[in-house]
Amino acid sequence: MTDAAGTPHSYADVRDEFAAGMARICGIYGMNPLYGRMYGALYLTPRPMALGEVAEMLGTAKSTASVGLRQLEAFGLVRRSRKLRDRRDFYEAETDGRAIAMGFVRNYMEREMEEGLRMTARLKEGMKSAGSAGWPVGVDLEIVQGRAEFIVDKMVFAEALFAQMRRVLSLSHSGHELLGRFQKLLRGPT
Repeated sequence: MTDAAGTPHSYADVRDEFAAGMARICGIYGMNPLYGRMYGALYLTPRPMALGEVAEMLGTAKSTASVGLRQLEAFGLVRRSRKLRDRRDFYEAETDGRAIAMGFVRNYMEREMEEGLRMTARLKEGMKSAGSAGWPVGVDLEIVQGRAEFIVDKMVFAEALFAQMRRVLSLSHSGHELLGRFQKLLRGPT
């Protein structure tokens, strides 16, 4: 229930409002808003949920929920698990920011970077034949070559930046583990 100002009060209200906000964020980036609703709802649910529970909570068909959960799992935003003596799959939100960032890097940036590097390699190879037969008369080769060099240089820079980002994410995980061990040392035996 919300008050006159629209502030949510019950757990369900807070969860649903958060899920609606996540849906709006997905919409901004051209993603299916249902994915945002699912992630937001699972994020504020303190236990893994079965497919049917997720579908019921969001008011969607099981088939729709299944497609969305598989997509979120592929993004690294949801984990699937099993319970002993239960054939159903259960889902819970990934809450570790580093794991989410690494999933984003793995699922999006690595593929983009690989394709970008292949593209620029083909571009460089193709530019070796600039001005030969097969190139239309009147094409300003300096402009084409300048643009090709520009994009190749940007891909080299992007590759270096990407490698640095992977190192930082890797170090942040190692640093987080090291800090945890240090804190345990300081606390002493329990």
